[in-house]
Amino acid sequence: MTKTIAVIGSGMTGLVTALSLSKYEYEVTIFSSNIKGEASKAAAGILFPLYPWKNSENMVQLCLQGKVLFDNYLKNLNKKEQEKISYQKKNLILLDENNEALNFYQKSKINFLSQKIDINNFEPCINYNQNDFIVVKDISCIDTSNLMKYMEVELKKANVQFIKKKINKTSELKKFDHIIVCAGAWSKSITNKNISLYPIKGQIIKVRSESQKVRNIILENGIYIMQRPDNISIIGATVENVGFDLKKTEEAKKLLLDQYERRFDKNYTFLDHLVGFRPTTIDNYPHIIKCNDNPKIIYNFGHNRYGVLTSFASAQIVYNLINEN
Repeated sequence: MTKTIAVIGSGMTGLVTALSLSKYEYEVTIFSSNIKGEASKAAAGILFPLYPWKNSENMVQLCLQGKVLFDNYLKNLNKKEQEKISYQKKNLILLDENNEALNFYQKSKINFLSQKIDINNFEPCINYNQNDFIVVKDISCIDTSNLMKYMEVELKKANVQFIKKKINKTSELKKFDHIIVCAGAWSKSITNKNISLYPIKGQIIKVRSESQKVRNIILENGIYIMQRPDNISIIGATVENVGFDLKKTEEAKKLLLDQYERRFDKNYTFLDHLVGFRPTTIDNYPHIIKCNDNPKIIYNFGHNRYGVLTSFASAQIVYNLINEN
């Protein structure tokens, strides 16, 4: 008999979980509340951990496994589908190079460069006169919002049901064989458990510049700059432990624009200012486990800023948990 599975949450984690499970002929239903502040909708779509040496070894491995699985998924899309989601390969230039970063990349199998070379060979438009930086090669980048729209269409073709309904407690879904909680920063209230989870607010901005092309992802002082094929640059993100405060602040806008203007020119058009809440745990590793007192409930949340990147790797763990004896 076909198992029925409820996925609570339609962010990237929920969509990829549903996509992965639907391939195994489960009957999957996604419950979506379209709540404001969803992290996936404010994500830049950089499929690589930005500061991996600051994370635990387990989190780094989950990110790198997620990178491999996500890259495989993207490679299997046709050219038109890839263009629709702004899929491209970029290098990441880390300007705030330090010994910790260099040691990490030297020990890893990640393709990188750290020679004393002219940065203008990589990024001709940048205002930067030093030669101490690290280049991480061939990072996949996507427009997360467009990919989510594409996935929703594909999921519906695979007979996955979408129900717009806010689920307050898992007990509302007793009829399902399994319940997967993928509600991001709001997951704790749904589980009704005293579990480590809290929101970290991130603000990003979008600008358009027709006069210059930013070829790479620029990372400095915790802020990234990435330009998409439509010449829209994503600049982010702040890290704020302020609860579910949706306010877009002028302080954050100035911080991010100052970083952009520091490295590039001021000839741009401001487009948008977004807020998202990253689901964060005390140990910065997600909850991808069965509920202690009800094994039909599986948690898949708490990925902090790496929910998109780790979505396929997390979905694989969920599948394994469902099929445990």
